[in-house]
Amino acid sequence: MVTHVFLEEMKDRRGKYNALLDEAEKQTRALLMPQFEGLNEADRILYDAEISSLKTKMLLSPNQRTTIQYLEKMVEVASKNGHTAHELQGYFTGQLAELVGKGDNLPHIRPALLVMSQKLAKASQVPNFDEIKGQLDSINQMRSASFAVGQVHTAITENLGHVAGEYVNEPAKYFEDHADTAALVEKKIENHNRFGHDVFSE
Repeated sequence: MVTHVFLEEMKDRRGKYNALLDEAEKQTRALLMPQFEGLNEADRILYDAEISSLKTKMLLSPNQRTTIQYLEKMVEVASKNGHTAHELQGYFTGQLAELVGKGDNLPHIRPALLVMSQKLAKASQVPNFDEIKGQLDSINQMRSASFAVGQVHTAITENLGHVAGEYVNEPAKYFEDHADTAALVEKKIENHNRFGHDVFSE
């Protein structure tokens, strides 16, 4: 009975603790989404038209050199705005893979492709990415941290028994592994609260 009540309290505390971590993770992950100001309607129309034109010219380009020139122009246009730079990332990655995959004149085109990739990445980069990643790692570590360790864990085991010691850091698991026992104890507690029955009676 005492173990049940104790683990129920620990389960409630762990639940509240995890809820706080969930909210912290949600807010931290939101920082990973680029918060760039989008284009106004007129600029968006002009941008879409220019990018569409460049994509068409790339498809019809007579040689690799011309293709790269159009790709460079596309990256230059997109990199003027963080939002559009982020949008172009997927398309650029596909074109990059295709050019590298062909392997034609690779030693000469690699520097230009690298410059374009870095320019686009910088334009769409989330500020303080490393710091945000570190915060997410810390949250994950806190999520798996034990509430009771060392002398505290030993004291719980000695005073409340091995079951309490085994499940104190995973209280929800106790109610999964001992569902029938937990249900019986809950029923006794309910009868005590409603009718005054002895919770320790058979």
